[in-house]
Amino acid sequence: MQALPAVTRALAPIDGGDFRLSFEPAPGGLDGAVLARVQGRFTGAALLAAYAVLVHHAEEGVLNVIADTRGAESFLDFAAYDAVTRLITAHGILRLNLVVCERDAGRRYVVKFGNEVAELGGLEVRSELVSDPASAVAALRRLMADDGGAAMPGRSLGSQK
Repeated sequence: MQALPAVTRALAPIDGGDFRLSFEPAPGGLDGAVLARVQGRFTGAALLAAYAVLVHHAEEGVLNVIADTRGAESFLDFAAYDAVTRLITAHGILRLNLVVCERDAGRRYVVKFGNEVAELGGLEVRSELVSDPASAVAALRRLMADDGGAAMPGRSLGSQK
């Protein structure tokens, strides 16, 4: 599937009733990366709606995302992560570079669970959890600079530096 041009302006937000999603170019001059914000209840429906937009902005089988979930309460389960993994891989995406911006330190366990499900589905996920947006840009830049060589322990979704 042909990727859409890089996100150069804010995309139309999605209002799902109990959640709201917004998308814009990632800050800091990160070409080929998207900033996605989630507000409200972060459910399986919200996760699927977000990735239904995001998959169209992958380049050469790699999707680069900063997810700002500071305004969301998470209600994600195995079925949600499995469905999103299937959606992502169906679009030819083999690797997800993901930085989650979240102040709740406990969210790392939710993120780690999502990583485990993604790996079961054949998706390579490398990510970091950061507490502030300023750190998110540097973290995604590091993940994007990684050449995609052999998987390194501690570098997958939910890892902490």
